[in-house]
Amino acid sequence: MANVHDTVFKDLIAHREFAVSFLQQYMPRDLAERVNWESVHLDTANVEHTRQQQKTNLKQKEQSDLTFLFRFQDGKQGAIFVHIESQTGNDGTLILRTRHYQTSYLLDYMKRHKTTKDLPLVVSILYYANRQPFSYSLDIHDYFQNKELAQKHAFSMHFVDVSRMSDKDVEEHGFIAGYELILKAIRDHKLDGKNRMIEKSPKLQGDVMTVAQQWEQKGIERGASDKAKQTAQNLMNMGLSVSQIAQATGLDSSVIESLKH
Repeated sequence: MANVHDTVFKDLIAHREFAVSFLQQYMPRDLAERVNWESVHLDTANVEHTRQQQKTNLKQKEQSDLTFLFRFQDGKQGAIFVHIESQTGNDGTLILRTRHYQTSYLLDYMKRHKTTKDLPLVVSILYYANRQPFSYSLDIHDYFQNKELAQKHAFSMHFVDVSRMSDKDVEEHGFIAGYELILKAIRDHKLDGKNRMIEKSPKLQGDVMTVAQQWEQKGIERGASDKAKQTAQNLMNMGLSVSQIAQATGLDSSVIESLKH
């Protein structure tokens, strides 16, 4: 929070009586009626956002403003963000940043509560007190080039579980079928079964063999790289310089330097 208005507000809302009064005033009414107000307390979340200034193109890291945890009357947990916007400019990224803060908070919550299976309900209050009224839409779908498709598909998830597909289904996937069959074989620890797959599906022979060869080549390259790094580590322990190790192993000096950490 960059200016004095933000600082003063943060100091005030850190006091429980002020915080409860503020949240009761601005929290959605149907939620406020369900809250156990004795349970409200300030949370210590680690939620960060990298913001890029439009005019100067400079990037700066910002912390989300304030987060309160509370219990509903039925004992279930909730969290509410209070985003304080007291700037001189009119920022069109505000709605997108709010969505980012919400999901980032949930990830941080999971890290801090590893034994908790259920997530708290998270809502946000955007406390906007700028010199000019907010001129952008509050509907996040308005920010997309195709609003109609955004309303239908934005933020949706299409989950593909290859392990549940039968080989017969995979064979109908055209150009990517070879890759998926190899992927299924690796998951089943049957990479040596590529010949069996070819026998079952001769039409996929070229695709399966191409993918298998690429996979095996990547494995060879990875193994050689790991071996070179281990050799470099041993030479480093013997006191050789970075240039000497680079000459001996063929590794880039930056890779060798990274092994020191």
